[in-house]
Amino acid sequence: MPTARCMKCRTQVEIKDPEEVILKNGLKSLKGVCPNCGTKVSRILGKASEEEIKAKQAEQESEEKEAA
Repeated sequence: MPTARCMKCRTQVEIKDPEEVILKNGLKSLKGVCPNCGTKVSRILGKASEEEIKAKQAEQESEEKEAA
């Protein structure tokens, strides 16, 4: 399981329900929840390839269309 630092617990914790997200600047990030306190935690992974960015954008657009 991936880990991240929880600022509220001040410890390294395993990310509960991790979700990979691509940030606006093209970096990959894992977002999730701290299993101890429920605070949002994230960890930046590194650069995403252009293909991954386009795929994520297409996925987000299709989800928005389904929600509408």
